[in-house]
Amino acid sequence: MRFSRSRSISRRIRLLHEYGKLESKKQAMNVSGAFVFLAGSLLGAQYSSAQATSTSPLTAVANVDLRRYAGKWYEIARYPNRFQRNCQSDTTAVYTLRDDGKVQVVNACREKNGKVTTARGTAKVVDKKTNAKLKVTFFWPFYGDYWVIGLSPDYQYAIVGEPSRKYLWILSRAPIMKETTYQEVLRLVETLGYQPGKLQKTNQSEYVAQRQFRGTLSAVALGGGAPCEILQDVREAGWFPDGTKLAVSHDVEGKDRIEFPVGKVRYETSGYLSDLRFSPQGDGIAFFEHPVKCDDCGSIDVVDLAGHASMLSDGYQAEEGLAWAPTQKTIFFSGQVGNGFSLIVYELTLSGQRRTVLVAPDELWVLDVSKDSKLLVSRGESQERIMALATGSKSGQEISWLDSFDNAALSADGQTLLFTDGSTAVGFNYALCLHKTDGSPVVRLTREFIERDVKNG
Repeated sequence: MRFSRSRSISRRIRLLHEYGKLESKKQAMNVSGAFVFLAGSLLGAQYSSAQATSTSPLTAVANVDLRRYAGKWYEIARYPNRFQRNCQSDTTAVYTLRDDGKVQVVNACREKNGKVTTARGTAKVVDKKTNAKLKVTFFWPFYGDYWVIGLSPDYQYAIVGEPSRKYLWILSRAPIMKETTYQEVLRLVETLGYQPGKLQKTNQSEYVAQRQFRGTLSAVALGGGAPCEILQDVREAGWFPDGTKLAVSHDVEGKDRIEFPVGKVRYETSGYLSDLRFSPQGDGIAFFEHPVKCDDCGSIDVVDLAGHASMLSDGYQAEEGLAWAPTQKTIFFSGQVGNGFSLIVYELTLSGQRRTVLVAPDELWVLDVSKDSKLLVSRGESQERIMALATGSKSGQEISWLDSFDNAALSADGQTLLFTDGSTAVGFNYALCLHKTDGSPVVRLTREFIERDVKNG
């Protein structure tokens, strides 16, 4: 007798329920490499209690407020498992409390090829006295245990496991966990019968501003494999010419530092530092110094390995991308000077003499220079628009202004827009402007005008 595909699947599921022999049906549960994780034991732990690392019963926390627990969590570390074998970085989980009391689960991670993969599941509470023990499914009818076994009072970190102790996750509300907090969590994990040495750290990146990201600096072989963690909470790094050492830039107690090697401070500032590049001979580091956090205006500086720094050129409204010429006599970089919004490629001598190399109507970013002095440059363009939908109107109205604006805020009555003007007409700095949604002319506010309005209430 022949069965249709749907009938044969139904029959297999009935047999699983009837005999409960999940041990002999592992292949049926391996759903074509289904992407299911952060769900406690999920499928595996249903039959893996023999692999527990401790004989003492695991305990969950006394109480979980599911409304506070809901939201986005970042994976900080985990026990290696087959469900996440393709996850390379940026692993997250988002929990949403549903009206029926169940929890919607959306997990995501970035794979080795750069693709972000997601999986959706549902969790149900099995211990309603504490809400700390749940069952999660990504593929019915298979459920796995999800126990909250550690939780900070402010719900900023959580430890998730299951009875067999085969699976373990450390989650945080922020992509980067402070080292002191992480060590505290490791001590707690050990008291719960787990082995902290088995944990695998998760690479997480956090967008800061401009082209700035903060995350865990790691090295990985060109042939692939697990990344090797070097340092947490790093924004940028630059290789020494022989490829054996790295200089890093990161924030330490409010000061932005260049360290080379890691731990040895060569330069620091109250602003931020970017685009670290070693000279071809390795005796100096060129970089951008930005006096204002999250703003890419600033100067081009060089520091030697003794910590002696000098400013080569200053007064740039924006600067992005830097590379040494092979001769070590000049530096190529992308910058914006005075009026103008596009980045222009310049060449700068170590005495501060500058010449224009390449101009285009869009943005040009210097990425690298070859040994025969050929430039590798990226081109990019962006468009900023503001749309307004007035009360009673059926369609939106465009009220954009020139080529750059930001930080838009609408008045309570919806009639006036306040925004920052960064267009070429303003020049080096920014201007605060008012724009009526009825299309009337833009009013640029001077400092005196703002102060007078504040004084007059």
